[in-house]
Amino acid sequence: MPQKVVLAPLSDEWDSLESYRQKKWLGIAARFSSMTPDEQRRIQGQMQEWRKLTPEERRIARENYKTARKLPAEKKQELKQKWEEYLSLPQEEKEKLKQQASRSPAQSVLPGTPAGTVAPEAALVLPPAPASPVPPPPATPASP
Repeated sequence: MPQKVVLAPLSDEWDSLESYRQKKWLGIAARFSSMTPDEQRRIQGQMQEWRKLTPEERRIARENYKTARKLPAEKKQELKQKWEEYLSLPQEEKEKLKQQASRSPAQSVLPGTPAGTVAPEAALVLPPAPASPVPPPPATPASP
């Protein structure tokens, strides 16, 4: 598949991307044809979701990603499990959680990151996040 087609979701902002980000995306485009169809759909979906984010939301997502990479494997697994639990919820429960999150300030999914941020697993490892760029984490009992 031609590079231009693969990178089409980024075309509007391509000229404003830093050169190292362009190189990253060019590398992904070069590997695109060797990816499975599911991986190709995931990558293109992520590009489209990324395009929708504001510069501030992108900055926060990058910070979260950097923070997540430094987490111990146990914590990463815990976050992944929570995200998978959220994804398995019925749509009506997800909507209910989204409404609750919109009424109160969202809490960061990762410790030490700004409130209202996107979980890096949601944006970079797992399937694209739902329409809301900040999915609420599943409810967990509070420790006494």
